[in-house]
Amino acid sequence: MSQSKVDDSDLVNDALSNEEELFIPKFGNAVQTKKKHGTLHCLLYLCILFIIALVCLSTYLALSLKESNRSNATFEDQVYSPVEKLVKYKNLVFTTGFGSERTPYQGPPTPERDALWDDLYLKFGVSRIPRDSAAKLINKTIPIPGEPGQYVIELNVFHQLHCLNMIRKRLYIEDGKYDPNHKLTGIEHLEHCYDALRQSLMCSADITPLPWVWSDKAQEAKEVARVTHTCRDFDILRDWAREHAVHHFDKKTHAHDNLDDH
Repeated sequence: MSQSKVDDSDLVNDALSNEEELFIPKFGNAVQTKKKHGTLHCLLYLCILFIIALVCLSTYLALSLKESNRSNATFEDQVYSPVEKLVKYKNLVFTTGFGSERTPYQGPPTPERDALWDDLYLKFGVSRIPRDSAAKLINKTIPIPGEPGQYVIELNVFHQLHCLNMIRKRLYIEDGKYDPNHKLTGIEHLEHCYDALRQSLMCSADITPLPWVWSDKAQEAKEVARVTHTCRDFDILRDWAREHAVHHFDKKTHAHDNLDDH
């Protein structure tokens, strides 16, 4: 019998042990539960932060794209110009050039009219730029003889105006106002000019819509030329050209180009 006797204290201890297992969580389990909850909270916070960041990024990209489209912003491969940061835009109404809308630039040659055309480009069309700007040019230019660190360029708009002026002069050759044998009003040069203007017009490609209206007088639909265009501010570019004008450029003298030394 003594071999089968069970100590009562052992039974009590076993019962307490069972109750502790049922109602008192083990320390190890508590730590694991807290870790699980902490991990879930971290994941939730990370998801929220990711969503917020995604919304902010999407908003930024949308606004950037909108601003890019509005300002006709540059693309990655745009050809550098030393005046690109000066460019501003303004809306201008084009005139028809007919009747009461003729401009001072139209009509037979007079000293006053020729002076107006010359003032668009003649005395400042060729410009100087510093060496650091010349180094950024995709189309290499040459230094100005006698002016160390200065390089010569011409903004294309002034070349275009020169070409247009030569075509204008050719129109009035028969009036005896201009020399028909001058090389600038000769056919070869004018063919260069009108094709240069063609290329420029196709390059800039003005996308301003021209509306059509019904003319009761003509009893037909006619295109309207007197409309508003968004234009680069020409006066700003002309002011820059005047400030950077090359007044004497010796085409017969070769100046060493130190851009090649670096």
